[in-house]
Amino acid sequence: MKDFNFDQLVELEDMNVGNHAQSSHQLSDAVDLLFWFNERKEHLPYSTLIGKGYVSSEFKEHDVFQMLSSSAKSGSAALFKSGNLKESQKRDTIVAVWQAVVSAKANKIDAPEFNIDSIDEEFLNYIASLSVDISNIKELSSILLKKGIILIIEPAFPGLGKDGCVYKNKKGNPVLALSLRHDRLDNFWFTLLHEISHIILHYETLDNVIIEDIENADSDEIEDEANYFAKECIVDRVTWKKFALSKNKSEKNLYELANLVKRHPTLLAGRVRFETGDWSVFSDIVHSVSPKEVLGL
Repeated sequence: MKDFNFDQLVELEDMNVGNHAQSSHQLSDAVDLLFWFNERKEHLPYSTLIGKGYVSSEFKEHDVFQMLSSSAKSGSAALFKSGNLKESQKRDTIVAVWQAVVSAKANKIDAPEFNIDSIDEEFLNYIASLSVDISNIKELSSILLKKGIILIIEPAFPGLGKDGCVYKNKKGNPVLALSLRHDRLDNFWFTLLHEISHIILHYETLDNVIIEDIENADSDEIEDEANYFAKECIVDRVTWKKFALSKNKSEKNLYELANLVKRHPTLLAGRVRFETGDWSVFSDIVHSVSPKEVLGL
């Protein structure tokens, strides 16, 4: 398929808006996307998208462009800027497409109105308590949807390197997506709790998408706040310090603490592994359950 031209662009983008200023802004965004798209076509995950049935093999470029365009219109994508493609931007390309798939799925879900006052630390603790029963993973989408939060599970594309994202759509509903790039319960639950923490703490800022790499040691104030909130709801710092699991890495202590705080032991094991950098400790425990298998993915 040949490169898109501007005639095709105008056809693809709905330019029938009410005023000239809005139309000019929309055209500018569309042109940015066009150049961005043509620069990165060789890095787009066509085979993955075709294999999942998200685009057709015959019209793959058209379909992916449309998907990215719809994501941008919904306010759930970063601005598409062109320039010399760095190695990091190749991953960003895959992230943008994964995020567009998330957006497309979220747009099909009719969610009730979201009220930020309906979720708080107590709600986050309730969600964390559900980790005790593995089967509760399958109920999370409906539980969150009742609060006006849209949960999307979209398994990671090859090379994605991200755990999830969170943003709010144009109706104000938070959209929370998990990639399950690490098919472990500790990663699943901590990413989920981290994203809900963002909604509780940073809802007003979620017009801009937050893309998560939970294991990245580099963070900013917003990420630090969400991390702290999520950790506290799993086990408070006083209790965590008292049990000193990071120093005394015994299964006896792990299960004793898990029973005390009513959390699945993998959540605590994952924290020990992350804080100590010892990825061999409690390995059998954290790999004992596959969230993908529980969800039938």
